[in-house]
Order: sequence, then structure tokens, then C-alpha cells
Amino acid sequence: MEVIEWTKESLTQKIAELTAIKNELKNEEQAVKLTMNSIYGAVGNSYFICMNPDVAEAVTLQGQDLIKFAEKIINKYFQEHWHKDTELHEKLGVSGVKRVVRPLVIYIDTDSADGETMVDVKMGDGERLKLKFKDLFNLLKEGNDVHYDERGNEILTPEIKVKNFKDDLVGYSDVRRLIRHKVTKEKWLLKTVSGKEVIVTGDHSLTVVRNGKKITLKPKDVNIHTDYIIEVI
Repeated sequence: MEVIEWTKESLTQKIAELTAIKNELKNEEQAVKLTMNSIYGAVGNSYFICMNPDVAEAVTLQGQDLIKFAEKIINKYFQEHWHKDTELHEKLGVSGVKRVVRPLVIYIDTDSADGETMVDVKMGDGERLKLKFKDLFNLLKEGNDVHYDERGNEILTPEIKVKNFKDDLVGYSDVRRLIRHKVTKEKWLLKTVSGKEVIVTGDHSLTVVRNGKKITLKPKDVNIHTDYIIEVI
């Protein structure tokens, strides 16, 4: 094993090199993200000559699939292989490595709803409640451990279900995590003709029915005269 004797000058230089690599990869990531968002925005715009809702939806679904796979593979490595990777342990200079039991990934990508939004919840004991997100969080906070990430966001992992639209059926889906955080993004108020409403961030995905076909859109792309919102995901 090669042993490197670091000096203040060599360590400073190495930090600068790694920082440059980090910035380059960050710029590449942002370029790809902006390109994909632009493609989605163009083909999902009814005024674009090549507008195609199926292509727009495919962009969104592929992105969701990639981040779900990333979460799966990261957790798989650290739970099943990390404690066996002695070659990496040696390079990192660590010892006494134990197997990781709990998933490392808390969340990768999220969409946010305002705390004033009403939600239909089925509690662990089967009780059904209809209350605001902020009131639900405060209620659950009393009987569950609260974890904090590096940004100071509050995270709960309660045993509850929320009413959801999935596979053309309305039912209750398990909640993996409930996260309370501050939002600086623009918000959209979506209100139905029946009076129900939800406040979401602009990058939230919505499932609507347009011309008899189910498609996924962002809030700004919803046509309030022709679209029927059936799901907030």
C-alpha cells in the first residue's frame, strides 16, 4: 500500500484539484438537467409545433425511474457489499467496518405541498382523519422520533397511509417519509370546481385528463379550461 506524506502545500493543492473536479461535475449535472427540463417544457407546450404529451411524460417518468434506481443501488451497496469491500477500506484507511443495516438514502427527489393543504390519512390503528399537512406533522411528531438531515429538515417515518390515485383506482398508499422544510420556490394554488384545493411547488407533477387521455404535467402547463386534475404525485 502506498503511503502519502502530506504537507500543507500538497494538501492545499490536492483540495484545489478536487474542488475543480467537483465544480466541473456540478456544471455538467446542471447542463444535463437544464437540457432535459427544456426538452420537457418544449414538447409539453401546446404552442410548440412538435408538442407531444407522450414524449413530455416519458421525460418525467424516465427521470423518476433513474433516481429510484440510484436510491436502490446505493442502499444495496452499503447494506450488502460495503462491509466486504476491504480493498476500499484499505485505500481509505478505515478499519472495524460494520455492515450497514438501515437504508442510507433518506430522500433523493421530492415534491412539496404547502402545510395548509388538506390530506386524507389512515392512521396505524385504522382511524381515518382529514386534516392539514402541518397539523398531521405536529400530531405525528408527538409519538415518533424526529430525525434531522444536514439542512435541518425534520423527517418522520410514521406508519400511516394517505389517499392516493394509482393504477386508475383511488385508495390508500403507504407513506415512507414525511419531511417538513422551508420552501423558497414559487408556489401554485390548484383549486377544483368543487372547492377542493392544494398548494404545490412549480416542479410538482400532476396527472390530468386532457381530451380523454391521462397525461402528466407541471402546474404551469395545466389548462384550466379543459384539463381535469386527478392526481397530485
